[in-house]
Amino acid sequence: MSYSIQAVFEPGTESSPEPDDNGTGSPLSQDQKHTERMKELSNIRPHTPVSLAGYLRQRKYPQKVQKVAVPDPYVGQVEYINDYELVVEQFQPLNTVPQGLVAKHGFDFGPEQRHLHFRTDHRLRDNLRQRSRALALFRKVLFVLGFDEIETPLLFKSTSEGAREFIVPTRSKGMAYALPQSPQQYKQLLMASGVVRYFQFAKCFRDEDLRSDRQPEFTQLDLEMAFSGPAQVRNVITVLINRIAESWNLTWPLDHPPIRRPYADGEGRDDSTDEGISDDTNGNPRTIKHKDAAKGNARKTNRTDNEDRLPLLGKPTHNIPSLSYDEAMCYHGSDKPDLRIKGTIHRVEDWIPQSLKGMMTSLQEPIVEAFALRLKHPRAAKGTGGPEVSEEFIRDFMDSPAGLRYSQNPDGMPGIAVINPRKPLEGLAAFGHEAAEKFVEALHLRAGDILVLQSRPNARVRGGSTILGDLRKDLFHAAIAADVHEVDKNIIAPFGLCSTHHPFTSPVPGQDLDKLATAPLDVVGDHFDLVINGIEVGGGSRRIHQASAQEYILRDILKLPEGKINEFSHLLKALGDGCPPHTGFAFGFDRLMTILTRTATIRDVIAFPKSGSGEDRFVGSPSPMTREQLETYHLSVAPDSSATEVTAEPTAGSDIKISQKA
Repeated sequence: MSYSIQAVFEPGTESSPEPDDNGTGSPLSQDQKHTERMKELSNIRPHTPVSLAGYLRQRKYPQKVQKVAVPDPYVGQVEYINDYELVVEQFQPLNTVPQGLVAKHGFDFGPEQRHLHFRTDHRLRDNLRQRSRALALFRKVLFVLGFDEIETPLLFKSTSEGAREFIVPTRSKGMAYALPQSPQQYKQLLMASGVVRYFQFAKCFRDEDLRSDRQPEFTQLDLEMAFSGPAQVRNVITVLINRIAESWNLTWPLDHPPIRRPYADGEGRDDSTDEGISDDTNGNPRTIKHKDAAKGNARKTNRTDNEDRLPLLGKPTHNIPSLSYDEAMCYHGSDKPDLRIKGTIHRVEDWIPQSLKGMMTSLQEPIVEAFALRLKHPRAAKGTGGPEVSEEFIRDFMDSPAGLRYSQNPDGMPGIAVINPRKPLEGLAAFGHEAAEKFVEALHLRAGDILVLQSRPNARVRGGSTILGDLRKDLFHAAIAADVHEVDKNIIAPFGLCSTHHPFTSPVPGQDLDKLATAPLDVVGDHFDLVINGIEVGGGSRRIHQASAQEYILRDILKLPEGKINEFSHLLKALGDGCPPHTGFAFGFDRLMTILTRTATIRDVIAFPKSGSGEDRFVGSPSPMTREQLETYHLSVAPDSSATEVTAEPTAGSDIKISQKA
């Protein structure tokens, strides 16, 4: 057999070859017959690509364990197959490696050495392998569900969709393409073209400030369904997430707290066992009668168009719980709840004495909310020093830079108590007997639990989180970092949020459509997000499929000038030609991969990511434009002390200027 590898021998030793694409390798035979050849091979510099010719044979004395993971100094962890060895009869170097090349596992490589970083870090290589497997799995499931993968153009036009765009100049004077922020308009055009179910892994581009979870170019799993509403799309998302969880051996939290709905009917409701519902072709809830052949009785059931295809996939094991925006803010203090955090937030201003409220805040008639954090740690168990561990942890956190935001909160710093059986009222004496009993009963408090209270203005919350919601998340992550709280790394806690958003989102049917003309600020968009472990990984919505409604929003609600409205003339024309109702969703694929690979940044799941400044320092992009390029695209550069202006030659009497900071 022939075997081509990257040699990773320590000079002067007989080591093993670099693993294959699956991270496995076989030891080399070191019997006396091939001693001289092995010595020659071991003198080759590490990372030299070589071709080996020989054969595999079973080892005379195989170890009991067939496979063993071994840390390799050059390529990271390798899983060796111990019951076979490679007998080398011939070898040939395929290239040379420069003397002094530093390429070992654990070395701090700069972005200019990305190829060496991958070569020496098994985790990065595995991240890319998992990314490939996830792409294949999503495609397989969507094909079974009747979706077609259709590519849409990358050279688009500039439209008013919110984020700053990347502009691509052309050789036609003053004319330019724009790279798409998403395939939003093209996929709606596909729905108007008779495509019923579409998906693609789309490259999207946004010229915006970058964070650890953002890149100027990113991958989006984009899908759209005609003749459907949000419930049908959510069923597809549920199937996809279930399949990913099963394939990655992830644990779905079975002790997730019931979803209560206090705003709907004034009383709590347990939605933890709710079944998914389907929509009719207009997106309205429907039931379908079925005939029970054995009993001859008609029965009603909720059904989706996907059920006919589910035997090929198996019914999803778990449903994804969902909340409205108001409910998420009420119970979790965040529109991106992390359901790995046990318990919920409670309103408690009626429980505590007025004098204590006055000590907590200067707000008049404040809302006071509370939650309990239980540390899951051997020392935090009842009777084994739990209160002392909790007291030390919360004291260190509040004294840290992360705690300054909360201790200096203008609405009042948080009130904190640790449940300690050795103290009066178990550490809750400041609240009085009656309030202490309510806290213990409602929050199921026990020794070592940390009780946190926070006041806020008595008004409906806005934005993405409350101050207490942020503190709850920060304490959870700080406890993990401080090694006083353990969480199963294999847990995946998906959550669906129903909320608002972009100008192509349809209002909630029957509830808000009529409000567009009378009270547009009260309109709620029929939009939904997917949050996993506190990270927003996707969003979708029912689209506006009527040209008149879409034009009304652009013209009368958003107040776009006529020229901006004309940017969407192609879409308005397609909608006006009888476009069916449709709903879509988009996964942030890079963010999802950080969860599956348990990495902190999306840069570790992308082969060649951009830096925080948007640069790819490995290849040196972006690069300066040459004089020839400037002339070809009718551009000129005007130096300035604070900025460089790139100016396109005007056409039709208008000046076009693109300013870039130097």
